[in-house]
Amino acid sequence: MLYRYCDIAIEEESRLRNKRIKDHFLTKLYTIKDFKEVKESESIKNLIEFHTNNKFLFMAYNQKQKDVLGNIVGNHNKNFDKIIKLYEKHLQLLLKRPSAIGSNINVLMHIFGYISNKISKDEKSLFIDSLQRYHDELDCLCVPIILLKSWVIRFNVDYLKKQTYFEPFPQELADNSEMFKRDYWND
Repeated sequence: MLYRYCDIAIEEESRLRNKRIKDHFLTKLYTIKDFKEVKESESIKNLIEFHTNNKFLFMAYNQKQKDVLGNIVGNHNKNFDKIIKLYEKHLQLLLKRPSAIGSNINVLMHIFGYISNKISKDEKSLFIDSLQRYHDELDCLCVPIILLKSWVIRFNVDYLKKQTYFEPFPQELADNSEMFKRDYWND
């Protein structure tokens, strides 16, 4: 990655064969695209909604910068131009590096807290097992995300339905083929 251009999403084509790099690139690209729409709207309400809908995605990327962004949005008594420039600066810092496995597990556990009292003991066990397999790099992140997303839909948790963490870029661009290279279903 060329860091002197960290404010735009660029990546070497050959590196996009790596799923983690590709997912980070696409997440950054689509997050910046969505932010640009907020910026052009010149609406603090749209900025607050953008931040709210990206809370867990931002938490996975950089907890410190997520908190800074939250403070910027929370103190929106300044003019929009100043707020949006400061927000953009910290958004770029947040998206500078891919999310880490530990950060994703933290986010997944936060989300799990919203629905854990609504699912069975076996479902909880299945989810915890999926986290361990993801932690051990035996499964991709998509497995615990799909489990959580199915429960969010089943229990109609509106706040979580709007979270970009579940789908930070169009699903058709995701490459989850790694999941099918192992004898995944017979473990």
